[in-house]
Amino acid sequence: MIKIGDFSNLAHVTVKTLHHYDQIGLLKPAHIDRFTGYRYYTLEQLTRLNRILALKDLGFSLDEVRQMLGEDLDVAELRGMLRLKQAELKRHLESEQARLARIENRLREIERAGRLPASEVVLKPVGGVSALAGCLVAANEGEVPCARLSLRETIRSFAAASGLRLSGSWFALQDSLEYVDRNKEIKLAGVLLGDVPKGMVLPNGPVEVWQLPPVACMASVVHSEGYESISSAYTTLYQWTQGNGYRPVGPCREVYLYESPDDAPQNHLPDYFEVQCPVERPAYPAQWISSEIHKEEKMEPEFATKPAFDVIGLKYFGKNEKNEIAQMWDVFNRRAAEIPNADFRECYGVCGMATEGGFEYVACTRVTAGTQPPAGMVARHVPENTYAVFPHYGKLDGLSQTYDYIYHTWLPQSAYELAGDYDMEMYNDEFKFGRDESVMYILLPVKKK
Repeated sequence: MIKIGDFSNLAHVTVKTLHHYDQIGLLKPAHIDRFTGYRYYTLEQLTRLNRILALKDLGFSLDEVRQMLGEDLDVAELRGMLRLKQAELKRHLESEQARLARIENRLREIERAGRLPASEVVLKPVGGVSALAGCLVAANEGEVPCARLSLRETIRSFAAASGLRLSGSWFALQDSLEYVDRNKEIKLAGVLLGDVPKGMVLPNGPVEVWQLPPVACMASVVHSEGYESISSAYTTLYQWTQGNGYRPVGPCREVYLYESPDDAPQNHLPDYFEVQCPVERPAYPAQWISSEIHKEEKMEPEFATKPAFDVIGLKYFGKNEKNEIAQMWDVFNRRAAEIPNADFRECYGVCGMATEGGFEYVACTRVTAGTQPPAGMVARHVPENTYAVFPHYGKLDGLSQTYDYIYHTWLPQSAYELAGDYDMEMYNDEFKFGRDESVMYILLPVKKK
């Protein structure tokens, strides 16, 4: 038998910890002297204690450790708990990596501007809401404030006639951020107190009930300079999402902010707005972003032969002068679920050689041969070829430099020549949009000279 103090020294744990393990039934002494109360342990108990410490080091709580060490826990259950912990730690790591990326982006903003940003963007969950909503068209930009106030009064009157109660919270919905100077569509909603009673029939009119689902990740910025300059809030959101590796996944909301719903004036819009945009981190490249290059890129390729395969995706032809390819990837992300028989483990940007009029670029994913493309998409067949495979590390802002090296430095100096009129970008699980540790690949079809 070993006294608790000696056992503590052997195991490199405190006596207080051993007392606690005894109290919660995790590691009880082998013997307790009934006269002195001294606790005694055996050398065999070091094995159990070391297992407890090892499981704690893996991130398990003491309750989980006790469950895992139970005699009735079989191997399958133990494996399941370990896999759950593995998934939990991966999610935590991704969350912390995203936080690190936001810190790095903030540092770049401060270095670039020499000051803190005027407005802060935050990420938050937003609950689902029931709302009365209406839509009308303003003749031009100058008519928008008056049109919104008119629409708000229409919604209020409709609610009173329907016996529904408004909470006093209002927001406008922006399905598209594209600027139009006339015939501007306006969607306005007043949040309801509670849901519409089942079976209730609303009177005919220009107003309808919206049931907006909850949003898990909403990027939000407060704008305090009135509606006339609200475009700056959208600019702030756009720059933040680009710099932090997010993309919009739904319509933006302009939420009216008042000290109290009862204080909401009847004849003008507030000075304070909260602009919200649902976002997510895409699995595929949603846009090219601009930032400094922080990592050396390995420029020597490996060589691989890929069998022929088929792809389906969205096609662009032009010179990408207005970043159209980035916008197309964003649309592809939203429509990817429409592609039948898709294998999203690898996605491609298949790029034809440039001509005077531009080049073709297809944002696509692999599919089973013979799969028909959904409306608005195209199918392409990629032939079997040997490829020089170049990794591109980090964010996508340096991608043009990688292409420049491949075509103007490596290829002329190599023992290879082009074996096709295309090249490909390949994105797999190594691609982490907007992160320095991201890797994507450029595949150049080649053959010996």
